[in-house]
This record gives sequence, structure tokens and C-alpha cells, in this order.
Amino acid sequence: TTYNRARIRVGGLIDVIDRTYYGFEVMVTHPTSYNTLMSDNWKLWLEDAQGYTLEGSRDTVKMNPLQAPTQTLFYHKSWGMYNDYMDKIRINVQNLRPYVISDSKDSTITIWPIIFTEATQTSLRITAPDGFVWNTDTTNFLPTTNCTESEPCQAFGGGSGVLPVVEGTVVNSIIFSVVYFNANVKYGFQHKIRIPNFNPRTSANS
Repeated sequence: TTYNRARIRVGGLIDVIDRTYYGFEVMVTHPTSYNTLMSDNWKLWLEDAQGYTLEGSRDTVKMNPLQAPTQTLFYHKSWGMYNDYMDKIRINVQNLRPYVISDSKDSTITIWPIIFTEATQTSLRITAPDGFVWNTDTTNFLPTTNCTESEPCQAFGGGSGVLPVVEGTVVNSIIFSVVYFNANVKYGFQHKIRIPNFNPRTSANS
């Protein structure tokens, strides 16, 4: 039995001519360990009513539709998993008005708290839904947020020199190439992001 393959039946014809968008959710069981090859093996294929293959993805389905074919590192590809549950991260966007009626100003976004249960050195990618555009001016980046006397801040990623980078045309994603986090410390940051004029309909916040 092939346990890593799911067949999803539909109740009628799928319109592939007029570029109609479809989506679905399915429950899966995570593997017990992680390797980067997991990001390279997500495929999606269409079959006819008799189960014969019609068309599908030659390469792994990309997590971010803006990712260029020339970008081939594992985190440029599909989805992987993290070794712990991260359910307390809050994302606050100060102004959700469309860019065109916001005097062409980007909005302030706050991401906090990010907590690692073990000391971690890694790279980090934060991807917004397709249509949002991260600001490339790193002077707008604030590596601390929500500081209190009882919980003083540590700089996000381990130091003031840790800055986000937008890779080429992948404007909805920022990359921290090397970051370090102490265990059980609340990290967060503020930055600027452009709100799309129309809410994305084919991305994560549809």
C-alpha cells in the first residue's frame, strides 16, 4: 500500500479551460524525522474517471508561486516540517487598507513571539500570501518588539547585524540567511510590508 499518496474524487467536471481555481484540505500524519528531500517530492496530478493520468506537475509543487525555477535550494521548493509545534506566533498588521488608498505607504507588521524549545542556529524564511510585498529598506526593520521589564528583549536572530533580504522577484518572502535563537526566549520583530489592492484569492489567506 502507498501511504504517501492520496486520491481525491470530485463530484463533477473540473474546468481546466477558464483557469478556475480549486483547493482542498486533507489530514496527514507527519513522519518521525525530517530531511530536506521532503521539500522535493510534492506532486499533483489529474486523472480521468477511469484512473488514467491526464496531466500534472513534473517537478515538486512550489510552496511560493513567485519562486523562480532557477532557485533550487530546498527551502525554495515545497513544504517541510518543523520538529516542534509553534502555535503561539501572532502576526499583527497595523493597517490593512489597500496600498492604493493608503497614500502609497507600507504598513507596519509585527511578528511575535517566536519561541524555540532548543537553542537553534538556522536560516529562516517568512512568506506572506502572494500579493503582499516586503519592504527592502532594512532601516525599517526593528529587531525587538513587545519588550517589558519582566521580559527584556533579545535582538531577533542573535544581533543587530541580522537583517532580512528579499530575493529577486520573490517579493512576498524575506530571508534571514543565518539566525541564532536561545531556548525558550520570546523573539519578535517589526518591519514594513505593502498591502495588496485586492485580497489574494489563490494563496494562504484566501
